[in-house]
Amino acid sequence: MQLDDLVTMKTGVNQLRLKDPTADLYGYQDLVADLGRLVAQPAQERADEQSYQVVVGDIVFSTLQNTASIVTAETAGKVLTQNFVRWRIKHHQIDPRYLCYCVNQTDAVKRQLARFLEGSHVANKLSLKTLRTLEIPVPPREEQELWGRLYFNLQRQATLQERLVALQTQLLRGLE
Repeated sequence: MQLDDLVTMKTGVNQLRLKDPTADLYGYQDLVADLGRLVAQPAQERADEQSYQVVVGDIVFSTLQNTASIVTAETAGKVLTQNFVRWRIKHHQIDPRYLCYCVNQTDAVKRQLARFLEGSHVANKLSLKTLRTLEIPVPPREEQELWGRLYFNLQRQATLQERLVALQTQLLRGLE
């Protein structure tokens, strides 16, 4: 099924056009951090579709890194810039965590993304038009939930492992 059938999409704002120069911007570090955090249930009250601010449960896709993550409470309210696209699930036909897993990990989707970028000279950045045609495999909902939960649990485990190593290193340096 094409991605456009599953989600609504909105590209972030050009930083030069921001009305508030002090706005808290959503960056790639936020996306990576969100991948390693516990994913809460999406807010019942959705933000304005025209807003560039993200809310808990939005999916953010980096058009430069071709990586997707779900916005957590820690990054909610930040403003998306032009290198990101916000996705919001249209129907309950697809699990948000599964969609992130699919985009970030499956060979079928990675091959499509690589093919889209062939011959591209625009800093290897995917366009919204191209993203809309991305074919996403949609297995039964239970299977999606299983894959999505497994993927995010592994991401969380890797993040916790990195934190543990950093804390152990800090402790050992303090003992010297």
